[in-house]
Amino acid sequence: MRDIEEIIKIEKIDEVIFCSKELNTTDIISWMIKLSYMPVHYKIAPPNELYIIGSNDIHSQGELYTLEFKTILLSENKRKKRFLDIVFSIFVLMLFPLIVWFYKNKLQVFRNALSVLLGKKTWIGFGKLNDENLPKINSSVLFIGQLKGYSEKSEKARELSYMYAKEYRPITDVIAFFKLFHLIDRQ
Repeated sequence: MRDIEEIIKIEKIDEVIFCSKELNTTDIISWMIKLSYMPVHYKIAPPNELYIIGSNDIHSQGELYTLEFKTILLSENKRKKRFLDIVFSIFVLMLFPLIVWFYKNKLQVFRNALSVLLGKKTWIGFGKLNDENLPKINSSVLFIGQLKGYSEKSEKARELSYMYAKEYRPITDVIAFFKLFHLIDRQ
């Protein structure tokens, strides 16, 4: 599986079929996320079955569907995420003299806003979650799992991070930023 990206490129493969007997669901989803930048269709072969889950056209009758990944790595989503990071950073910097008194680590609020503004960090992301199968994005000030109160090391946090990457929508960042605003002094 480690060479799958190279094989897809060299052989010009346009469809990947995952065997759910050999890979668990989390691994299949993580590979789909990892490969989502490539122009390939995904299908899943359930264990001990004679059918494949997936279709290249969701309008085809009699076929099951393919998971469509609107990932955080798509160019359009990367631009939207960066735009929100800039807007949130300017917002924090403009309000800094007023809001700084509500934070224990005052200087860190400023550092975080500046780091995000300069593109070194992002406001919302995977936090300190160390998972090689998650898409590579800038380290984040706030962790998406904090919305649900998850520890960064929990399995639930990992699952939520996969969902965030797989189904990224800018509104998720907006909601997370304002709900977690009290934590922007986090290191």
